[in-house]
Amino acid sequence: MKKLLLFLISTNQTTLPLETIVSTGMPDRDNYPLHYFAYTGDSDSLENLVYSGDYHVDHSDHLGRTPLHYAALNGHLATIHKLQYLGCEIHVKDSQEILPETLAFLNGHSSIYERLKFYRDLQTISRYYAARPIEPED
Repeated sequence: MKKLLLFLISTNQTTLPLETIVSTGMPDRDNYPLHYFAYTGDSDSLENLVYSGDYHVDHSDHLGRTPLHYAALNGHLATIHKLQYLGCEIHVKDSQEILPETLAFLNGHSSIYERLKFYRDLQTISRYYAARPIEPED
């Protein structure tokens, strides 16, 4: 299992320490309120901030992480659903090339990992077909 984890978190032939990826601490509420609310699972406050127009749902913090990263990290399924409803990007990687689904997996949230992986695959397929021109029927 440990070899699998090291493989998952390796980037450009450099393996990052697991504790660097998993334990980033709570985001600063004043500088990153969306990230803070995602970290704590307060999806209503997060939604209000996005609807205020002052914050974008995919805003990155100093680690390149979006609110989805923090919701996945802590296993907040309701917050993940709210972020998806608000149109968050599933494919987004942080500055260490880590996907939100990987953070969920590393923290033992296997159902969230599977769900995010499914949504990421679905988003990829949707984008593929949306980019293709519609051929007229004969």
